[in-house]
Amino acid sequence: MAGIHSLLANVYRSAVAVLSGKGYVGPGMIANGYASARIDALTYVTETSALLGSNFGANLHMAASVQSSTTGYTTGFFIAPNNNVSDLRISTTNFATDALGVLGINLTADRPRAFGMVASTAGYIAGGIPYYTTPGYTKITYATNTLSESATIVWNLEERSQASNSSLAGYMRGYGSATFKAAKFTFSTETKTLLGFGFAGQQDGVSAYNSATIGYFAGGITGASPSTQQNVLQGVDFSTDTQRTLSALMSLAKGLMGGHNSTQKGYISGGLQTTTAAMYSTIEAMSFTTETFSTLSANIGVARYNFMDNYQSGGMP
Repeated sequence: MAGIHSLLANVYRSAVAVLSGKGYVGPGMIANGYASARIDALTYVTETSALLGSNFGANLHMAASVQSSTTGYTTGFFIAPNNNVSDLRISTTNFATDALGVLGINLTADRPRAFGMVASTAGYIAGGIPYYTTPGYTKITYATNTLSESATIVWNLEERSQASNSSLAGYMRGYGSATFKAAKFTFSTETKTLLGFGFAGQQDGVSAYNSATIGYFAGGITGASPSTQQNVLQGVDFSTDTQRTLSALMSLAKGLMGGHNSTQKGYISGGLQTTTAAMYSTIEAMSFTTETFSTLSANIGVARYNFMDNYQSGGMP
């Protein structure tokens, strides 16, 4: 997600009733160097999409997101068209009203192109572009809306990494090596463990989402120049910390998509084919029961890629 950067397709997750809630598809690139500020919300029970009446107030992209059961937090923006200008604000989404706001405290560490991991009591904004970013992570404690910084490096290849998560840990896949190794960040101890496998073939711009038992990484682009889009689905089994390679395919190869999930399905929004420069506004859904994809009749209104994070209320875990 020339000058194409990956969006960390992290998602907001919360444990609410089955099929309750919405998936929020935020700003993204609409042309190389230019972004949209719009936000579209997919209602899970009807699988219908609508433009929200408010937006983040600037053309933003490449941010990380976490959530509590009531509020989404998004931060680490780049401001288009100048990709060298980042924003330390923490924007919020009230899930009850769809109202957007600003937390009132800023990041103390610059984290553009970071990724988010979601625990029950806190969210972790980790990684980012090395030459901008303080190593480690920012922790947002939901009950008090306070921030704390840790210098612990949760992932050695932090820029453009992605994460899905269970209720106990975040599962990361790195960008920038031939093996794209997987790692686990345990929430209770705030420690990292390298897992014994990698995600070769999925390099950048991967869409991440999860069921209660499996973390999924779909699509992506290769890191080579020129880059090519991928149609690959890989996963992590949360119960065994082992890799799953799946046969399901999207409707076409693409990368730089957004990802979010209900309790029943994972959703992939937008995206780009780097070889043709074709952008998409489609929404594809993957059933967790059958692990197969279908394309919804609803879409995100404006084709875009390299998203500011998608996020959700009412998903898993």
